[in-house]
Amino acid sequence: MSSLLPRKRTYEGRGEKLPAPNPSMTNFFFSFSCRRASRLNPFECKDIKIALHEIRELQNEIENLEMAKADQTRTIQNLLESVERLNRTVMNHGLTTPPPTLYPASLQNRCDKCIAIGK
Repeated sequence: MSSLLPRKRTYEGRGEKLPAPNPSMTNFFFSFSCRRASRLNPFECKDIKIALHEIRELQNEIENLEMAKADQTRTIQNLLESVERLNRTVMNHGLTTPPPTLYPASLQNRCDKCIAIGK
């Protein structure tokens, strides 16, 4: 166990004690990080200012999308109210429309001519 403990050495000119390089521990941590990286999705390290800026931009985009959604919801509500109002007008005044024909008038005339000619 004592072989894994780093030896202390003095950093030049400062009197601070730093651990001596330990190649076996370096290799251990390198292989550990490689195994972890293969199992996990890597992530991009960013400066905090850049990350905060990107977060702000995404929050602004969310706010814009929420406002657009609210506008679309209002538009849908207005259209539904218009449909309801028009349906009430039709029902109150007894307005009707003729039933739809199977073919538009232009095709219906053409078909009549084809039958008369025998084609």
